[in-house]
Amino acid sequence: LPHRVARIRASIQTKLLIGFLVIVGLLVTLGAIGLRSLQDADTRASELVRLERQIAAYRKLQHNATGQLYATASAFLAVDDRELAAAKRQLQRLAYDFDRAEFITNADERLLLEIADDYSRFIATATEIIEMLGAGQREEARRMHQDMLVPLASTLERNAYSLVNLAESSMVEQVDASADAFRVWQAVVIAAALGSAVLALILGYSLSSSVILPIQAIRRRLGEIAGGELEQRIEIDNRDELGDLARNVNKMSRNLHELYRELEEANRHKSTFLANMSHELRTPMNAIIGFNRLVMRRCKDVLPPKHLDNLGKIAVAADQLLTLINSILDLSKIEAGRMDVSLAEAPLGPMLTACVRTVEPLVHGAEVELETDIPPDLPSAY
Repeated sequence: LPHRVARIRASIQTKLLIGFLVIVGLLVTLGAIGLRSLQDADTRASELVRLERQIAAYRKLQHNATGQLYATASAFLAVDDRELAAAKRQLQRLAYDFDRAEFITNADERLLLEIADDYSRFIATATEIIEMLGAGQREEARRMHQDMLVPLASTLERNAYSLVNLAESSMVEQVDASADAFRVWQAVVIAAALGSAVLALILGYSLSSSVILPIQAIRRRLGEIAGGELEQRIEIDNRDELGDLARNVNKMSRNLHELYRELEEANRHKSTFLANMSHELRTPMNAIIGFNRLVMRRCKDVLPPKHLDNLGKIAVAADQLLTLINSILDLSKIEAGRMDVSLAEAPLGPMLTACVRTVEPLVHGAEVELETDIPPDLPSAY
């Protein structure tokens, strides 16, 4: 995967931006899933509250049917119109409670219509009984109460109990469904969180590896170049700034290798030239030294002392020049690794005297006087 990411033809900034956008998308998706689970939980909680209200309304109907039955029976003991008016008001409240229960219910329509019909008959019968009591027809009212109102109250109580059972059953089912939905959403949220985390880690690893690994390879290659290893190449497949950098490093390494070869070739030609030149210069210098010594031996008794001294200076300068030529040849030996170094004693007095005799002709004829003061007990150098 890091190799595939590296092969994408885009800049590092674009790749990082896309990676961050993907991570943001994962976070948004996880948040949306969590919000959806909360909405589902809220919907189910609202449904449970509605069912609870239904159960309360049904129990209220069941309780009111029994209460109204006893209220109607108590009306037989009423002695004034005020108690009868209170019984009528209770009937009106019974009708209000039924309307409220009918508004919040979603029970079976057939059962609800049956209960509605029974409530209408119950209220009408109870109202008629109360009116009969108000008119003094107590015996007829008692028979109507016993024959019609009591059976209607039993039927209403039984049907209301059926509604309560239905609502409670629905509530139990809703509770179970809510628990199952909670487990499902919990698994979904956990899976989404783990999936998002895994995808974010994979994406982060791929992006970081596609950047860090080429940088490490380039750093190692630059260290090899600094150590003199110029023939190797670095292979990086990135199609971004790091790929361009790797190609430039390879190009630089190739150019340095070619330049190093050219320098080696130039150095070899230089060494060859110095060796040949030193050999060519030694031949005439040996001739000059030889002929100068010959003249000094043949003309020792003929030439004036001053001329003999000049010939001695020529011999000294020629020897020094031959030493320089030999040093050039020694330089070629040093570059070839065939130079042997040995420690030897060099007296300082004669060396300084030879130096003075070499530069003395340069100041001859000028208004300069060259004086030397060389102690005879100078130590030797090594």
